[in-house]
Amino acid sequence: NGGVPAYAAYVPGSNAATFDANEWYSTNGTISTNGWKYQGNTYTTVATWNADSVVGTDLSVVPIFTGNQSPTSFTGYKLNATSALRRVGVDLNIGNVQDYSNRAFHHPPTIGAYEAASGDVAANRIAR
Repeated sequence: NGGVPAYAAYVPGSNAATFDANEWYSTNGTISTNGWKYQGNTYTTVATWNADSVVGTDLSVVPIFTGNQSPTSFTGYKLNATSALRRVGVDLNIGNVQDYSNRAFHHPPTIGAYEAASGDVAANRIAR
């Protein structure tokens, strides 16, 4: 990378970006060696990243994939019915959008490549 530090997210100087309802999870507990860098400010935890007014709703929870925590196939990345990431995404109201397997997203959508199937457990959702 030419000596440039790697960040989970990097927005330089006076540039702007919007981050909302993202999942930051790592099996070893380290999202990125350098954390996040936004307009000159560095954040090292999801809590400090969310404390910035431009963010505020990102998560760091165990996703609970159907293919265990280290899936070996694309479909293994579907979320288990008890995952806290089901139907807690941000509804962008951009029309008919499909997931990785061409299924329509719910409102609100699931965080991840695959939309949640019916029958999810509402008690496991994280309130936003």
